[in-house]
Amino acid sequence: HTHRYKERYFKRPQLATSIETDFAAHVASMLKQEIGAREMDQSTVMVLTGVEAIYGINKLSDITRRIEDDLRGNLLVLFPGHYQDGQYRFFDARDGWNYLAVPILPVAGKALA
Repeated sequence: HTHRYKERYFKRPQLATSIETDFAAHVASMLKQEIGAREMDQSTVMVLTGVEAIYGINKLSDITRRIEDDLRGNLLVLFPGHYQDGQYRFFDARDGWNYLAVPILPVAGKALA
């Protein structure tokens, strides 16, 4: 897709004040289409991958907040980062992203497959 103002934004990025909101709305819209196209119920698990692509553009919580009312079932988000001392760190960017999150941790002495 091309944005009609993209050349202006590249020349003067300070003009792109609505990009963050527009991008989050666009990604949420795409996810809502996927959710609507699937037969989902309370036992369904939707897996979201590739969220590292939004790093530096949007917060993942901004996007998930926009789809939570449309999602039937559970959302599993796979993201690069780590879980330590009860905190999630997405790309080491910030701590505290714990929105209904539950870590999947290895069993002591066993490797994850």
